[in-house]
Amino acid sequence: MVTMDVQSIMGELWRCPCGYIYNPMLGDQKGGIKSGVKFEALPDKWVCPSCGLPKEKFEKMK
Repeated sequence: MVTMDVQSIMGELWRCPCGYIYNPMLGDQKGGIKSGVKFEALPDKWVCPSCGLPKEKFEKMK
C-alpha cells in the first residue's frame, strides 16, 4: 500500500495572513487563474482574492 500526504496529491498550498489558502488544484477563478497553476507561476501582480495582499505575503504550508 502506497501512502501519500495531502500536499503530494494536491500540490503545494500557500496561506495568506488573512487565512485564504491558494490551492493549485483549484486555481483562483475570481482572479482568472485556471486550475493547475503553481503558486510560483502566478503573475507578479496577483493578489489574495480575499484581502488583496500581494503574493509576497503568502507562506508555504508544511
